[in-house]
Amino acid sequence: MQQQDALLEAEKRLIYQGTARISLNVLQFGRDQPRELDLDQVEFLKECFRNEGCQRLPARNHVPAIISQQQLANAMRHSRISTE
Repeated sequence: MQQQDALLEAEKRLIYQGTARISLNVLQFGRDQPRELDLDQVEFLKECFRNEGCQRLPARNHVPAIISQQQLANAMRHSRISTE
């Protein structure tokens, strides 16, 4: 399983331009697919955080997102990092 995870991580590094840590309150979701709040799911997630903590490094815990090239450039400039 660890070898498979490592291969998946390597493949993602070839495809994606990187990862970023952002505050959850800045996430926006499409309005064309409204979703009811599932309180059972909320409780499940709260229990996971209580038991396991916030493990941000494993890719399975990442949330894929699409941003524009302009947003990426602005974020990188603000963070003072280069594309290299």
